[in-house]
Order: sequence, then C-alpha cells, then structure tokens
Amino acid sequence: MAVKNGGSLLGNNPRMRRHIQPSQETSDTYTRQRQKNNFAAKQSRDKRKLREARLAVQATYLKKQVAELKARLNQSVCARCLPSCK
Repeated sequence: MAVKNGGSLLGNNPRMRRHIQPSQETSDTYTRQRQKNNFAAKQSRDKRKLREARLAVQATYLKKQVAELKARLNQSVCARCLPSCK
C-alpha cells in the first residue's frame, strides 16, 4: 500500500519478491503466458458483450410486451371482470 493511501512501504516482504530466471527462458514462458492470458481476456470480454446485447434485446422485447398488454387492458375490460375493476 502506498504511503499516500495511508499505508506504509515494506521493503522486505517475502511474498512480493520475484525469483530471477534466465532471460531467454523467462521471456519465452512469459510471452506464452501473456498470449494465453490476452486470448482468455478477449474471450471473456466478448462473452460479456454478447450477454449484455442479448439482455438488451430481451429487455426491449419484454418492455414492448408489457406496453401491449397494458394497452389491451385499457382498451376493454374482459367479460369476467366487474365494472369496478377498471
């Protein structure tokens, strides 16, 4: 946590230490991991966009249905309803 956020900087936190590996092995492994993560992140974003689009279409359809049903209710009262229902 940074000092400006009210925390303190600890220089000897063993969990924050990184292990040094040979550069070629690290860069190959790191590159593969980054590519894999970038692909997974893109898939996740695409799924979320698709889900949001489907929900928007469904919400529009349901709003239209509600409006139509309200219009039908306001146009005529069914035979079983009492006159006081309106």
